Amino acid sequence: MSSAGAGVRFAPGPFKYNGRVAIALVPALLVAAGLGGRVVMGILTIGTMLWYIMDAMQYREGSITVGWGTLLLAQGGVMLNIFYTIQNRPIALSFLIILMTGALLMVTGMWVTVQFRFIQMQYPAVVLAFERQVLTASLPVAAVMQAIGIAAVTDLGEVPYYLCAVLCLMYYVLARPLESSFHQAKTGRTIGGKTAPPAEAIIQSKTDAFWLAVAVMLMPASSYFAIHIAVLNHWMHFWSLLILGCAPVAFLASIPDGLWWLPMPPRFIKGLSRLLLVLAAFGLLAGFEGRVVFRAFMPFIKLPPPWNYVAVTGALVGLLILGLAHMTGALGTAMDVTVAGSCLLLCTTAGSLAVGIPFHWLPAPMVAACGLALYYDSRSLQEYSVFVLGAFLTAGWVVQHHFWFLDLRVGFVHLHTVCKLALAALLPALMVPGLVLAHMGRQFVGVLMLVQAELVCVLEEQMFGAHHHEEPGSEIMYPAYLVIATSVAGVAACQALHAIWALPRWANWVVSTLYVAKLSMLVVPEAYLVLPTALLLLTAGAPVYMYQAEAGKRRVRIRPAQGLAHVLATLIAVALARFAVFDVVQWTVLGRPHEGVLLGVLVMVAAAALMPLVVTCYSHNQVKLS
Repeated sequence: MSSAGAGVRFAPGPFKYNGRVAIALVPALLVAAGLGGRVVMGILTIGTMLWYIMDAMQYREGSITVGWGTLLLAQGGVMLNIFYTIQNRPIALSFLIILMTGALLMVTGMWVTVQFRFIQMQYPAVVLAFERQVLTASLPVAAVMQAIGIAAVTDLGEVPYYLCAVLCLMYYVLARPLESSFHQAKTGRTIGGKTAPPAEAIIQSKTDAFWLAVAVMLMPASSYFAIHIAVLNHWMHFWSLLILGCAPVAFLASIPDGLWWLPMPPRFIKGLSRLLLVLAAFGLLAGFEGRVVFRAFMPFIKLPPPWNYVAVTGALVGLLILGLAHMTGALGTAMDVTVAGSCLLLCTTAGSLAVGIPFHWLPAPMVAACGLALYYDSRSLQEYSVFVLGAFLTAGWVVQHHFWFLDLRVGFVHLHTVCKLALAALLPALMVPGLVLAHMGRQFVGVLMLVQAELVCVLEEQMFGAHHHEEPGSEIMYPAYLVIATSVAGVAACQALHAIWALPRWANWVVSTLYVAKLSMLVVPEAYLVLPTALLLLTAGAPVYMYQAEAGKRRVRIRPAQGLAHVLATLIAVALARFAVFDVVQWTVLGRPHEGVLLGVLVMVAAAALMPLVVTCYSHNQVKLS
């Protein structure tokens, strides 16, 4: 199958976007399994095992038949369970769940089908159609299923915010232009030193991307409107709708190729993206002020009305303008740095007065603003150290004035300890940007980020777990979305710094692992799972990050003693994490399981933890049975 005019031909090969599709479909499949109950879980488990065995035995036709049969049986199990419990929900919702589950399993079957090379060779047109369906249909189908799952584990009013984040993530990985896994371009013209793929090689059409963008922009606000339709006559809901309506627009306008589906030249798309980003940013700021600042933080704003609104709004608008000028490249060209520094000083002063900083302490935030403005112009670490000192002193005053006098415990630690940990975690956050921009202390940056990750893990585990040791119905001190947000931000920062060689490889591995392990506190908060999970992930992932194939070789070879050391370290980590594993199993089955079940799960965890070592270092060792 070829297109001579476009210089493109069909080439069977591996599907290149399994990771991207898994981000959307795997959580949705877990939700579907939960909706179907133990029967569907059993069907999926046994079907996956049979599919793996047949695939390992090179019985391709049988494995694809088992795959589709498993999905059909799972759909039947979901339908039976939904009809059995139909009295617990509206009939329309039950049929919507059945419809979306069927669509999810259909897309999953297409995803499985495109993996088989014999299907690619015999039915290339079907494979191309399935590839397009998988990448375009995964976003809306998975978004609905994940929203159902989120609604089952969190407050209904928070679902639109989580849905907004999920939709933005899936748009980033699935809706931007992707070259087909089965197109092989001929050597031809290049752009910027890279071969330019022809338009026919792009999987998604512009129409597909347009409708996906519409779904991303409308679904969060629409879901919020549907949930709160009976109480929309309150200003808080207006600000929430403004946030949910502007956040996806700002995201699409800020990412590369976010608006690639527009029928305009690239120059106009770039200009429109900047315009939409500015408008959406001001809408977000207005919603943030109304929904968060003047609602949750009003006790900390000391100026009387209307000066509190004037000071806070002026400070935030000024900072937003400076941020947009920096992002668009206007700062230093269209906007003079001296003017920007004066604006930053005024914004800092207004914000400091709003939160009640006394006049004798006001030089600290002002010195911080001056240091940052001077550093932006000179890139001198001496001036950046002035900013760090002023910002740290200001934060210290805020913590001492608002929290230090309270005599209470948060979880198992005193509030004074929480304040000290927060200030200690703030210091690396202030120091790292200056060191990175000055291209100094790569190893020191790694140490600072490691220290900060450890402090954040300890701090969040105590604050998030404190609510679960109190009486039911007590107020949540640290919500789950902050745990998720800090983990995502930490991993993203590590990847970005490592990509520009500002963070050593070991720090990228360890710090990213800590931020991922931190998510385990969401499962059983009172069990304090972060430390055992971190140890388990570090030992399991060590071979992937420690060993790389030599130049010109595809295989990683290590000495037997090294392999044995990794096995022993992994088994020790599994043994230390055994109680964490038992807590998760007990939480999953809603009761105390049999000792044999616990032992079997522990063996499975050990096998999974050893899998990276096997795949990385011993995948070339195959035992042939005669």
